[in-house]
Amino acid sequence: MVYQGFLACFTLLVAVYGVTSKCVPPVGGFPNQTMEERMVRSAILLSGKHGEPTHDNKTGVVAHSFVVSCVFKSDDKPVKEMIYIEYAYPPMGCSVSELPETGSNVIVGLKRTTNGNYTFDEPSMSQTAVFDATDDILFIVKKICQLSNWTTPVDESQDMCPKNINPGFCTNYTLPSLGLKIESCSWVLFASLVVILASMLIGQTM
Repeated sequence: MVYQGFLACFTLLVAVYGVTSKCVPPVGGFPNQTMEERMVRSAILLSGKHGEPTHDNKTGVVAHSFVVSCVFKSDDKPVKEMIYIEYAYPPMGCSVSELPETGSNVIVGLKRTTNGNYTFDEPSMSQTAVFDATDDILFIVKKICQLSNWTTPVDESQDMCPKNINPGFCTNYTLPSLGLKIESCSWVLFASLVVILASMLIGQTM
């Protein structure tokens, strides 16, 4: 069976979402990923608590201040103690990630935005990037070698990472292949081609 790379399909989906702003999953739906898989695939994974949101009525963007207590995984840049998480509300496309009530301790998968803030990193569209920071889930995080090097924010001198979570060992998490059948992507290819052609025609008539 021939498979088309998931990222290629995702890129084409983004073009369609940009026009429709609606959730249009591929045939067969998005790949169902476990919590561990979504965590490992996230660019940044950390825990902390968020403050009251601010809402920009013009753009529909919600911004939460977020106090980082522990960083489980980061990109090539340091993470500060106070960050801001932005997301559209109501959620756009297939996104379902939302922060819970103010003051709740959560684990969040994030990626950086172009303005220096953060937004949800959702490796699996339609599955949340926000998780409860319970001892049971923290234990699972600590057992994954890719997420076991817990550090404090770069500008925080006091170690705020949980001290009571110690499984004694970790295991490398093997990420399963993100493959979609090429037939599942064919309609996306067609829809994207239509969008591109329509844009070209509109440009020629202006």
